[in-house]
Amino acid sequence: MRHLSYNTWVREPLRPTMTSPSSNTTSYHRVQPPSKSSHGTDEPCKVPGPGHSTKVSWRAPTTILLALLTGLGFALAHHFMGASLNNRPVEQVDISQAWVSRFSTALAFLVKLALATSVGAAYTQHQWQRLRQQDFRTSEIDALTSVLANAFSFLSSTVWLKHPVLALMALVSWCVALYVD
Repeated sequence: MRHLSYNTWVREPLRPTMTSPSSNTTSYHRVQPPSKSSHGTDEPCKVPGPGHSTKVSWRAPTTILLALLTGLGFALAHHFMGASLNNRPVEQVDISQAWVSRFSTALAFLVKLALATSVGAAYTQHQWQRLRQQDFRTSEIDALTSVLANAFSFLSSTVWLKHPVLALMALVSWCVALYVD
């Protein structure tokens, strides 16, 4: 029975490799952790840039555009539903007022969901573009990556003054999520 070791640094099992085809011995390849000088410090670091693949996949722009168009479609459906019911007596409507309210709430939620998805995907793409272009401190990267889940990240760094487009996109994402219909 073979046992796999567990590499705690990268948190994935080590991969067995045969040392020679004729022998039945197996060795394991371990990834070395980073040097102590760069681990746990707040020194500037740079994400691999021009020498690495910067090819944009079709998935990201498609996700952004499709979510935006879906949100627009749900918003229009919400608007036209409300416009068709405006100034009509309750007795003249085929469905109950409770179901009208449920449909309205569901459409408003779907608008929020689609728009937040679109803005979040656009933010992530712009964030990675910025990370490839310039140096950032670890605390700045932490603030950039956590702001869509934690609004207090706006307060933790001055990176927002250097990157107003990212700040605006994060703010729009929070406004869409917090907007109450």
